[in-house]
Amino acid sequence: MRDMILITPCDFKLEKIKLLLSSDPSLVVNIDASRLGIGSLSTNEFIQIEYDESLSVHYEDDEGDVFKPHINEPSYYLINFKNIDFMKMIILKALNMPDIYLDNDLGLILQGTLFADLIKEKPNWDWALEINEAK
Repeated sequence: MRDMILITPCDFKLEKIKLLLSSDPSLVVNIDASRLGIGSLSTNEFIQIEYDESLSVHYEDDEGDVFKPHINEPSYYLINFKNIDFMKMIILKALNMPDIYLDNDLGLILQGTLFADLIKEKPNWDWALEINEAK
């Protein structure tokens, strides 16, 4: 499994993602308490997004400076996924928003719209491989 972190304003609800994905008949989207599951009917890929306030400790240093001027009281969600192409599709369809941030858990924290722009510019981009190759 791979992880990303979704950083949102405190009033953000997982229902917003579900609503954005509900028109796609190839997806199954379920919400259970503070967890959102997104499944692909065609590939059996699965993504889980779960609220996790304990992630806030990772942003007490200068990493939080990226989004704190834009998000007054952030909420944190852990995103678990296996297939990066499926994750990219979900980013483009439902996380392509200016008021949220995505952290690839490898040092890159960007607004949802900017993360989506990078995916569009480099469709074969794998943010984990790019970091590993730079080492």
